[in-house]
Amino acid sequence: MPTLQEVLKERYDDAPSSAQALGQLKKARSIKGFIGSFDQVDYYKVKLTGRSSLAASLSNMSETVTLRILDNKGTSVAKGRRTSVAKTLEAGTYYVQVNSRAGKSTNYMLKASVVASPNTSGNSTPVGSGVLPPNDTKDPGSLPGTAFDTGKLDTTKSYKGIVGSADTADFYRFSLDKPTQFSSTFSDVVGGGLTVQLVYDINGNGFVDVGDEIGTGLDIKKSLGAGTYFLGVSPASAGVFISYNLKLSGAAITGISTLAEPPIGLGKATDLGAISGSLNIKQLVGSTDSTDVYKFTLSGISNFSTLLNSTQSTGDVTMSLIYDQDNNGIANPGEIVDGYVRGGDFIGGVVTAGSEGGAALGINKTLGGGTYYLVVTQKKLVDNTTYALNLFVNNTVTGITPTVDPGLTLGTASNLGVLSQTVNTKQFVGSVDRSDVYRFTLSQERNIIISYNGSPELVALRLGIDRDNNGFLNPVEDQNGDNILTLNEDLNNNGILDPDEDQNKDGYLLRSEDLNLNGVLDPNEVLEPQLSGNVVYSPLPPFFDSTTKFDRTLNAFMTTVPTNIYAKLPAGTYFLEIDPQSRELDLGDGLVRYGSANVLYNLSFQLDE
Repeated sequence: MPTLQEVLKERYDDAPSSAQALGQLKKARSIKGFIGSFDQVDYYKVKLTGRSSLAASLSNMSETVTLRILDNKGTSVAKGRRTSVAKTLEAGTYYVQVNSRAGKSTNYMLKASVVASPNTSGNSTPVGSGVLPPNDTKDPGSLPGTAFDTGKLDTTKSYKGIVGSADTADFYRFSLDKPTQFSSTFSDVVGGGLTVQLVYDINGNGFVDVGDEIGTGLDIKKSLGAGTYFLGVSPASAGVFISYNLKLSGAAITGISTLAEPPIGLGKATDLGAISGSLNIKQLVGSTDSTDVYKFTLSGISNFSTLLNSTQSTGDVTMSLIYDQDNNGIANPGEIVDGYVRGGDFIGGVVTAGSEGGAALGINKTLGGGTYYLVVTQKKLVDNTTYALNLFVNNTVTGITPTVDPGLTLGTASNLGVLSQTVNTKQFVGSVDRSDVYRFTLSQERNIIISYNGSPELVALRLGIDRDNNGFLNPVEDQNGDNILTLNEDLNNNGILDPDEDQNKDGYLLRSEDLNLNGVLDPNEVLEPQLSGNVVYSPLPPFFDSTTKFDRTLNAFMTTVPTNIYAKLPAGTYFLEIDPQSRELDLGDGLVRYGSANVLYNLSFQLDE
């Protein structure tokens, strides 16, 4: 309960003539008070020097009270709903009345503020004036499409505003011409809580759609790219009137690379040129620029690595390494056809779900000479991330032998000649070199060990003999294992059953097992361990338990680990193919992408004495 002195003091403000003077309320005021059986009403005097909105709210009460605004004649001009009241008024003297209901006693906290109403000239005076910025003759609109335009934000701008039952939202529009550290802060909030949203209108329709909101809270701090944004302010609950002071601040993010802003498509990527040594880049991805694409060239077989550090990561960021196989300017994700991968340009990638910043992403690979793309993506447009990208290239990979790259076909194979001693090679297969083929000859029946040791990405190994000299290692032709040659019904090889071609009258097109059309079922020219007891593929320690297998459909031994091929072979000429296989890439978005393995490998051919 209040003291006697407090009661006596309170009684001096129980009429307009003895009201406590609050002046012009250039700043929001908070006043403690008491009403009860001895002092059932309190008055506070406010002087408005121009057309303004007067807002008042009550808190910290134990009983229900009535809140009104009176003019200088004592006539009520506004009655509070719940615990707040607001009214736009012309210049003059007004009173805020706090009235006890049924003489019940309660302490209270009164907050009062004045916001100057918009003038009719359409001009804004935002800094230091306390004038609500006009939008034509209205306060800030209630949608992005009718927002008050604050112009380019490259400093701090201050505004006063009021929202309530008749004005449910204020929207402020601001533009940025460069990557900027944005912040919004509120003070002197009177009348209740506020809901604040930072908006990027993705489709430009003037509304806040699902996915447009990129930040919330009274104090928002966000890295933003160049573009146009909106800040929306609304009451957190219905039936209240709330006044507020708002500051919008923008400071350019320093250190952003002077390179042209990387675009989305591969065809217009920012060209970093031929890279040797290190290169550092600082950029931002987010609402207005969700993807950055960089193009770079390697002069030869190189050890490549890149590290992305995000100083402010608020969502999933991905980094992808791409080799455009068909040079069409599109990053092809690849597809599964008949259980096997076809195409795919994504040869590496990583993703992080960063919520606190400081996330690091890294890609490390050996790559062949050629042109590649590095893509940094902010997966959700509601997030914005400033990142530092560091590229490192060591293009002095040594020991490559033979110095001429092994050919892609049996006819262009690297010829090791007649083996009489151990032969060692070091080479690369990958995106720019889809196959290495070696040719060797045995002058007599010999035991041979072929040792493969490459970087841990999937390759296919094929050891075989070209019996028919057609330049291919033919697969087994007796596909159903019945030793009966299936005839080809498609006599003219046009791909369909023409009249009189359906020999067994079943409506199904039969294709010949005789792939080379020599009239017989040839054996498999790849030395498959299941068919030849003289060939064994064996992963080396400590990889005995690794997933390796001979794939009969691909007609090759599939491995990611060091592997020996043990074989007892008669005199003759043989071929070894090494083909990089497609690998699956997970960027955390549920979509599957594929790309070629890239492998630096050592190979040795050793005769077992």
